[in-house]
Formats: sequence, C-alpha cells, structure tokens
Amino acid sequence: MSESPASDTPILSPDAVFRIWNACFFVDAMDRPEDLVRVDGIITSVPFSRTRVGNHAAEIKVLLLELPEQFRRSAGGGWTFLNACTDRRGRFWTGEHTAMEQLVLLGVAAGLVSWTLPRDLWSILPGGMPYLRVEDQ
Repeated sequence: MSESPASDTPILSPDAVFRIWNACFFVDAMDRPEDLVRVDGIITSVPFSRTRVGNHAAEIKVLLLELPEQFRRSAGGGWTFLNACTDRRGRFWTGEHTAMEQLVLLGVAAGLVSWTLPRDLWSILPGGMPYLRVEDQ
C-alpha cells in the first residue's frame, strides 16, 4: 500500500528548523537570567531561552522524529551526526551541516537529544563526528 500524497510531503526542512531556531534564542533584554540554557554543539555554543524551547518542544520532537529511525533510542539507539542530513524516508532534507546542527541543538535544549559519548571521545568516531540519540519514549 502506498502512502497518500499528504503523508509523503516532507515535514523536516531547513526553513522549519530555522524558524524554531530563531524563536528560541535567549534575549538579554527580554528574558530572565535563570531562563538561560547554553547548549554546546559541534562547532557552536548557543544561548537558548528555556521557556521558548519549552514552548516549541512538541514541534522540535516532530522534526526529530523525521530523522532515520537509527537515531531513536527505541530503534537504533543512536547514529552518527553525519547521517542527520536525510529524513526517515531516505530523502535529503539538507546538505548543510549548519541546519543539521541547529536541529540537534534544539533537541538537546529540549531534552530530546543526547550525545552518545562525551566530547573528548568524538575524535575516535568516524569522521570525528559525534553520535546522537533521539529520546522517543
């Protein structure tokens, strides 16, 4: 049985990630200091607003669940960051590591993504890139 056209429409896109990314930044003039959550990524460290990330957590989870199942704790248990450029249907949703990192960092800030190994061990992994796990349970 084939998927209906509506279910075949890509959900995960750089634009969807970027929209949420911009909405979740910590802004000194608008946020309480205790609302700051700093997330360290592969090449960036980002100040997010805990409240804003919480407001977008459901949307972030929907996007993360569009990644291949190998990323999920319940399925593969984690996979290399390098494979986060495709969705669960095997389609490339981005060719930019920046968009991939933005999605992952939003997930970390929301408590939906974790690194499978500490940063000091990333260099032993293929391509020196971390493995990540999407918390789906």
